[in-house]
Amino acid sequence: FSQESGYMASAGLQFDVLVVGGGISGLACAHKLFQCGYSVALVEARWKLGGRTSSIKISNGTSRGPPLRFNIGAAWIHCSNDNPLVPLIKKHNIPTKENSGQVGMLDHLYFPNAPELTSDERTAVEKIMQKLQIEFERIQLDLQERGKDRSVADVLEQIFRHEEALSDQFHGNGRISGTVRWLMSQLAQYEGSSLKNISALHSSLEFGRDEVVEERQGPDRIVLTYEELINSMASQLPANSFFLNDPVISIDYQNHPIVRTQSGRLLQARRVVVTAPLGVLKSNKIQFLPPLSARKQTAIQRIGYGIMNKIVLHFEDCFWDPDCHSFGIISEPVQFPYWLNQYRICGKPVLIGLYAGQFPLQIQEEGWSDERIRDTALTALANSFSIVLPGLVDWFITHWEKEEWILGSYSYSHFLSSTEDFDIVAEPVEGKIFFAGEHTNKEEHGYVHGAFS
Repeated sequence: FSQESGYMASAGLQFDVLVVGGGISGLACAHKLFQCGYSVALVEARWKLGGRTSSIKISNGTSRGPPLRFNIGAAWIHCSNDNPLVPLIKKHNIPTKENSGQVGMLDHLYFPNAPELTSDERTAVEKIMQKLQIEFERIQLDLQERGKDRSVADVLEQIFRHEEALSDQFHGNGRISGTVRWLMSQLAQYEGSSLKNISALHSSLEFGRDEVVEERQGPDRIVLTYEELINSMASQLPANSFFLNDPVISIDYQNHPIVRTQSGRLLQARRVVVTAPLGVLKSNKIQFLPPLSARKQTAIQRIGYGIMNKIVLHFEDCFWDPDCHSFGIISEPVQFPYWLNQYRICGKPVLIGLYAGQFPLQIQEEGWSDERIRDTALTALANSFSIVLPGLVDWFITHWEKEEWILGSYSYSHFLSSTEDFDIVAEPVEGKIFFAGEHTNKEEHGYVHGAFS
């Protein structure tokens, strides 16, 4: 943006810049512009700031003391040595907890009513995964040379079809094949979608980081509540900078941009920065006048937008290893494959289960109640640990796909999209409308630091 002396007064405009969306991307943008001397307003559809960096409060199990607070969206700072969020977190004095020392992917992995993997089974799984990775990378190289892409599911099917020995190993033991499928589900978890949609060209079958890589990149850290960061950032902007609980429904940029909100408010500015989530852009909930180019609209529709939901369960007692980082549950079909131990974070017997991809869509299509989701998760835990579970103190379930002005969790590389699509979405329109957010960052999409930077 270039500041033009006297422009505001002569044109009678309300603001230099309007920011649409109050997640970390919108807040960071508004904060930077305000620091540079621009008049800025931020319009947020929901009743609070933060977007997908939200937290919830649940009972602490007693009548005394504050409730427990947990992130129900973003929760991590990845690769903390070079992550641009680290200086921001330190500046705002937000507490974090180091998440180093994570055990291998095959540790703390449970089967329903059955023992953990034997040493021989672990070795067999590792050999299958090594062979899959070699073949997967070979096909990736071929796709790259031909400028093509396919889904991860399609490539895996090809590998098993042509590698008979590998296929025999995979199908010869139900526990081994179940473990391999669980590992594959972690890729679906990571991207928030089905393997049938995820780009093979931009994926990897390598999971986790070894000690050498972690030492170089820095450990992951857990932000105890991202909402504290959001509130601290917001406090550094004038209170009258915010219009909350008032969704933007149209942006007319034929002359000076005019933003219309659902309440009928009209806001005019020299420039508009749109940081609304990709799901909002995909659903055309914001009307652009004139319409965005066909090229930009096509890019918006091609980029994948995944779903990652969480179930927070506070128990009366801790029935899992209180020192573990996480554990996995193997089931068919895959439903609640990955659980984060919060006891080591807050000292309370709390688990957070992550479920992504096809299962949230099934829940939505079949109209599952929250009670059914909860009971299914509890049954999976009881079967995996072969116990009668202790009582439940409190619980909470997210539904990011149902949040009207979010409609999902984060973007991913769909096999029908390309890295160029992220750049196209980020391109300004006529020097008046700008776009920001994790879905405009082709290198770090899907991450909080991708949205921030």
